[in-house]
Amino acid sequence: MEFALVAPLFFLLIFAIIEGSALFYARNTIGLAAADASRAGSIDSFAADADVGIVKSLADAEDRVFGAKIDRIIIFRAEEDGAIPSAGCRSGVSDSTCAVYEPANFDSPSCSGWCPSNRQPDDLLGVWVETTYEGLSGMNPFNVTWSEQRFSLVEPEL
Repeated sequence: MEFALVAPLFFLLIFAIIEGSALFYARNTIGLAAADASRAGSIDSFAADADVGIVKSLADAEDRVFGAKIDRIIIFRAEEDGAIPSAGCRSGVSDSTCAVYEPANFDSPSCSGWCPSNRQPDDLLGVWVETTYEGLSGMNPFNVTWSEQRFSLVEPEL
């Protein structure tokens, strides 16, 4: 009788710990991938396919985590460390300060907006990643969404 009363709470606690750990892992993995992508973008910023490398490295990170999906990647010119993309960029529209990539074009991204050809040495390149965590079990009653952002100075072309 006691087991019948305690078991549901016990299993709820166990599965909550597993889901929480998976969420923590997903946030850390996507955050580290954003930092790596930002650094790679600053080094290769003048290459015509610089954004392809950034997008593909983040898409690869998404493949390493379960239950999380990247909703949007924004590569933008930041005015200062900690800046956020413009409202237009966050709504999915590329402009002269950002390039927006959606999941449909992660496999073959093409740049419009703030592309490698428009970047200058010492521009502050920002990578903004919007992610949703849907859960491991499929029984998650709510989704957790967050954004990660990382910055690196565009290095001069050698």
